[in-house]
Amino acid sequence: MAFRHRIRLLLGYVTIVIAVGLSLVIPLTFRAAINKLVAFEDGVITTIDDTEVSALVILGLILLAASVTRGFVDFARTYCTDSLSQKVAYDVRSAMYDKLQHMSFAYHDKEHTGNLMSKVTSDVEAIRRYVNMGMVRGLEVPLRVIAIVTLMITVNWQLTLLSLVFLPFLVVKSSFVIVRLRAMWLHVQEVMGELVTILQENLSGIHVVKAFASEEYEKNKYAIKAEELRREYYGNERLQQSTTAWLTLYFTLALGLVLWFGGMELMRGDLDPGGFAAFLLLMNQLTFPIRMTPQIIGSYSRAISSGRRIFEVLDAQSPVVENPDAAEMPRSQGHVRFEDVSFSYDPRIPALKHLDVSAAPGSITAILGAPGSGKTTIINLLPRFYEVTQGRISIDNQDIRDVTLSSLRRNVGIVQQDIFLFNATIQDNIAYGVSSASKEDVIAASKVAQLHDHIMSLPHGYDTWVGERGTTLSGG
Repeated sequence: MAFRHRIRLLLGYVTIVIAVGLSLVIPLTFRAAINKLVAFEDGVITTIDDTEVSALVILGLILLAASVTRGFVDFARTYCTDSLSQKVAYDVRSAMYDKLQHMSFAYHDKEHTGNLMSKVTSDVEAIRRYVNMGMVRGLEVPLRVIAIVTLMITVNWQLTLLSLVFLPFLVVKSSFVIVRLRAMWLHVQEVMGELVTILQENLSGIHVVKAFASEEYEKNKYAIKAEELRREYYGNERLQQSTTAWLTLYFTLALGLVLWFGGMELMRGDLDPGGFAAFLLLMNQLTFPIRMTPQIIGSYSRAISSGRRIFEVLDAQSPVVENPDAAEMPRSQGHVRFEDVSFSYDPRIPALKHLDVSAAPGSITAILGAPGSGKTTIINLLPRFYEVTQGRISIDNQDIRDVTLSSLRRNVGIVQQDIFLFNATIQDNIAYGVSSASKEDVIAASKVAQLHDHIMSLPHGYDTWVGERGTTLSGG
């Protein structure tokens, strides 16, 4: 999805290249300035008396210009990378939300709401951090290392080899860390989903919790899962920080070797003072990609785990699929027929077998049966919330699979067992699903339902704000 915003991505890469180039101007400028001021002969540092002040001023201005320009370039890079990561996160969230809207009941029956919420929030945030830290900034690490090492070779190739003596250990260490972090972050995201599920269920059923005085039980259940998440996060952070510590140790040891060998080279006259100072400055710049490596590895490993969970949603196939040639269903007369219909939630346990029902227009058909006999299932099959496994359902002799889902559901009115009210006004809730409904249409529907007088008795009438799940209204 980052390619959709390729201009920002390209600008991010360009600004990184420019920033790396400008950062290398600093040690080269210091090298030239130091060599114009001092010399090292016969083990003694001497000053150069005939140094031109104008040359030093020029070098100072070059250093100032490079630093100021780098500041502007760093700002441009930060803007491009942050805006790119936010746009990618927006695209992923929107794609997931749109996907969830079009999944059938069968999908949502199997998925925990809290886990889906975790995927849309925590996992998408991991992708955003990867785009910012790994995809864009990840280029800066190898580019900066290559550029710095190349300059170090031009200064003194023996010192360069000595400074890179621990590089193989870093590569091996990083490879092991990537493999371990990938599995660890996947488990962290799964535990996060379970924790959010517990929280979502508790808040949705808080009235039941209070009614049964189960606050302590719920607190303990949440605390156990939160502690598990804390341990997993701690393990991940410990691995990342231990990697950073090892990298710092390798760098410090390499710096000690460079100071020893570089001093010997300087004493023998094989290395000028400015070159030695520039080499140390380059090594100091090398600390940035070394310290950034564990963070990039962590963001990459977490993004792989989060990406896997996100694509579980994006790649999911709904059992209820609209026919590409589906037609719009006109206003129906209402003759409903179930012809040899069978259905099962689980392939091993059928819910309905060879059902035949015919409901004529204008008639009232009552479906009676014991709990679990399939009454709700029959109703949910009519608007294609689920797909029949056998047989045919028709309205006015038209197979419901041959019409669009939106037109079918406009012709089917359902009052669910679990009434749900959105956190909006009463008018918005009544008009939900009919975007063209006017205030007069809403009032007419309310009068049919015998709600108009009660609504008008409220302080704000139809503009009264309904709390989450209708908590501000009477339970009746």
